[in-house]
Amino acid sequence: MRTRVKDQYRRYFLLALSLFSILVLPAAFVQKFRALAISFLSPCRQFLPPAIYQDENAKLKSELAVLKKRLDKLNRQISDEIGISATVIYRDPMSWSSSFWIDVGERTNHTQQIVAKNSPVLIGDSIIGAIDYVGKTQSRVRLITDSGLNPSVRAVRGNTSYLAKGVLQGTGPPLWRGRSPTLKGIGFNYDFDDTEGSARDLVTGAYADPFKKGEAISLIKEGDLLVTTGMDGVFPAGLKVAVVTKIFPLKEGDYTYSLEAKPTAAAIEDICFVYVTPPIGFNMEEG
Repeated sequence: MRTRVKDQYRRYFLLALSLFSILVLPAAFVQKFRALAISFLSPCRQFLPPAIYQDENAKLKSELAVLKKRLDKLNRQISDEIGISATVIYRDPMSWSSSFWIDVGERTNHTQQIVAKNSPVLIGDSIIGAIDYVGKTQSRVRLITDSGLNPSVRAVRGNTSYLAKGVLQGTGPPLWRGRSPTLKGIGFNYDFDDTEGSARDLVTGAYADPFKKGEAISLIKEGDLLVTTGMDGVFPAGLKVAVVTKIFPLKEGDYTYSLEAKPTAAAIEDICFVYVTPPIGFNMEEG
């Protein structure tokens, strides 16, 4: 028992002596001891040739420059995506599926023309309509469920397949409130090449060019996401609009598909807040 107690005292004594020595030893000696310890703990680093460090440094600088360019690009995109939030202040039961009014107007435009005719109106990244009348302090929004607003869209399947293109329009009557709004799609085909791919046959889904090789795929399927093409003069490209719920069979002589789709905007019948973005700049009256 006494031996165990003596061993414990001896450990404490050596620890105290070590701490005291560090405190009273000259600073130069401590620095040398520290350098020796670092050298001991990093035995491989001192044997590496300087060229390795230089190459690694150059690589890191190059990666940093690339990341900086990406950051600058994102900052420019964010600054371009200027918009304002708005509150729905009135929705006539007699035109519930056609339009509503929001609490922004001409006086809201302090430094930039955001609230204007044809300004897209969104919920998240889904479109719900566009402004068709601007007052001093309030504006009217024409909904995508109204037959008078026809966004140009295309089918997207997964992250890479951009397929049939067509137009959506509202189907229900503007009177009263519907529980499950449905959009009608017309004119869906892929007859011409574009930046997203090559034209495909309406029925087989094979490339229209007989010399082009590739798998035949359906131009339009239930579950396909429909996004804006940017070709209707109102909505910029890439915004969500609807999901395909039904495709009507082709009849003899048809050269396009017709379909039904459900808007991607959540609770479009119970909207309280929306986001208004600047018009894309196309003037239909001058077109």
